[in-house]
Amino acid sequence: MKKQTLVIILIAMLVVSCLALTACHSCEFGEWTVATPATCTEIGQEKRVCECGEFEVRDIPATGHTFGEWTIVKNSTCTELGQEQRVCECGEFEVRDIQATGHNYTPVVTNPSCTDGGFTTHTCSNCSDSYIDTNTQATGHDYRAVVIEPTCTTKGYTTHTCGNCNDSYADTYVDELGHDYYSLVIEPTCTTKGYTLHACANCRDKYADTHVDALGHDEIFHDAKEPTCTEVGWDSYVTCSRCDYTTYEEIPAIGHYFELSDICKRCNSKNTPNFTTPTEGYNGEKVTIIFYHAMGSDLSDILDKYIAEFNKLYPNITIVHQSIGNHYDVRDQTKIELLVGGGPNIAYCHQEHIPTFNTDYVTALDDLIASQIEIARADGTKEIIGLTQAQKDAFIAGFYNEGRAFGDGLMYTMPFSKSTEVMYYNKTFFDANNIKAPTHWWCNESCSEDCDTSLEYVLAKIKKIDPNSTPLGLDSESNWFVTMCQQLGAPYASFSDEKFSFDTAEHQSFVRHLKNWYDNGWITAQKVDGSKVSGLFVNKNSYMCIASSADATKQRPSVLEDGSYPFQVGIAQIPQMDPSNPKVISQGTNLCVLQKDNPQEVVASWLFVKYLATNPEFQAEFAMASGCISATKSAYDETLATYDADGQPTNAVATYIEYLKLADGGANITALSQKVALNQYDAYFVRPEFFGSTSICNQIEQLVKNVLLSSKTGAQLDAEIDRLFDETIYTCYFILGEPVPEK
Repeated sequence: MKKQTLVIILIAMLVVSCLALTACHSCEFGEWTVATPATCTEIGQEKRVCECGEFEVRDIPATGHTFGEWTIVKNSTCTELGQEQRVCECGEFEVRDIQATGHNYTPVVTNPSCTDGGFTTHTCSNCSDSYIDTNTQATGHDYRAVVIEPTCTTKGYTTHTCGNCNDSYADTYVDELGHDYYSLVIEPTCTTKGYTLHACANCRDKYADTHVDALGHDEIFHDAKEPTCTEVGWDSYVTCSRCDYTTYEEIPAIGHYFELSDICKRCNSKNTPNFTTPTEGYNGEKVTIIFYHAMGSDLSDILDKYIAEFNKLYPNITIVHQSIGNHYDVRDQTKIELLVGGGPNIAYCHQEHIPTFNTDYVTALDDLIASQIEIARADGTKEIIGLTQAQKDAFIAGFYNEGRAFGDGLMYTMPFSKSTEVMYYNKTFFDANNIKAPTHWWCNESCSEDCDTSLEYVLAKIKKIDPNSTPLGLDSESNWFVTMCQQLGAPYASFSDEKFSFDTAEHQSFVRHLKNWYDNGWITAQKVDGSKVSGLFVNKNSYMCIASSADATKQRPSVLEDGSYPFQVGIAQIPQMDPSNPKVISQGTNLCVLQKDNPQEVVASWLFVKYLATNPEFQAEFAMASGCISATKSAYDETLATYDADGQPTNAVATYIEYLKLADGGANITALSQKVALNQYDAYFVRPEFFGSTSICNQIEQLVKNVLLSSKTGAQLDAEIDRLFDETIYTCYFILGEPVPEK
């Protein structure tokens, strides 16, 4: 009992203590926080709380509605209200009316027609409601009458057509008239039957009867007449005594055939040059001569030296020379200027450039060359305008004859700085392997069985020694082809009726021979290889190269550190079909004189060209500097050479002779090339030149390339070669714009 009483007392004391503490405490409340959010229509509450647990509460006012934009829920029409509403976030919404739009009528007037009345239609543009008013009466038809007259086969009648609506009807019919025929007798002719024609006078209807057979021709025979160079001819033919029937077909005049002579080979008439030397020759008039060339500074310096010497003879002739890039640039620049009435007086050219210039613009030199008019020079000496016989004889014939290579037999160029093709070979290799420089292409029945000087033998031997080599490179397929034609006496191109005749069995045979060599790996060529074959030669991938004599240094390997060369180069004449009658091509630059209005300019130009072409000192000095061949034998004529007491040369001719004596296959390879070329001075032939001849050479090169690269063999290869030759001939004529002659 006592324990219970004690517990009660303790509890009471604790309660009193707590109450005392509470009575003296002051609350510290936190931030207000939302307990119940307010809505659009109802209040919310928020409270804050003390650490002791005591809290306070207060109201948050209702937010009220927040409506969005009004949106149409029903469109109004012309006659009915529409509605639009806006909505609060709580889902509550308000609605209001949109007034009716009312009708918007547009009137359209329909005019009355002949049969229908008119009216006005009013249509609402909003709802398509419509109504009609303003009715008018139909206008009625306005008929107009047109009378159609009867013909031989159709009735007549009257048509009535409304002028407003084209409604129509016909009446008043009249019977057809019937035909009114008249007769006309058509007499028979040689080729058509005769008959009687019956034709209606009213409608031209017609028919024929009473036919009579054609008469046939009453033939009169006429003899044939051969065409001449200047007159047309014809085959035998007949005419008819009754009509203009004839079998006459004109054969055009065949034209003169000059080739390398100014005397026609058909009629013996002499061609007339386009320039006649003035009777006074050169009269001393002051003239300026423009000379286009492709010389570098070293050659231009030599030219300047001899211009100064020329001016001592002709002080009133001023020579202005210009280097125009390479010889193609000279060609193109000259051609352009000639077409607009300008151009130089003298041009440095290859023979194929003359047809490009057109021979109307290039002076034919024949009258100047033949002129015996004597003129005085400033040093007191005299000379004839033309060439002396000694000067003509001094020229290497093949080089000189290039001037007449244009089909009319006239002389358009003078030789200047020349070249040809020679055969370069690795002399070191040849000597080491006891190989002789070949003299002919392949053996024939006249060769001995042990012939070791044919190219075919040498190619086979080199391939056996060095299987990885290609023994021979051809630098120009077209030069090889043209040269083979000359050596075999086979036709190539001419100025006769059949320009191109290089498609015979003989031509195909020598190309087939080359193809066999190519298939054996013995040869290559520039078009096939894609680059100059000199690269193969100097790198010892080949051991022979047929190329220009002017390119000797390109066939020589680079010098070694000790001043020697990896191998010595030998140079020989190209192989021949008949070594006893050699043929090699004439190449290089010539000089031409262009036509001018002042004949004194032409004569002065000729005198300068003649001076350069015939001056042995200039020809010798220019040959040594250019690497090309002198055009005249006088440049190395020992009778013109002069030496001092110690035997040293005192003029250019003597210097050139000594220069040629130093010829070797190393440092003096250019001299060796010239020496070989000069030793064959009587072997040069001239290729005919005409407009397009350069393109013809390109076609020849493509022909050879196509044959070499053909994969066909045997009979299929023969057929392929025949096709390629035909195709090339056709293309050549096409280039010239001429028809292909029938085979």
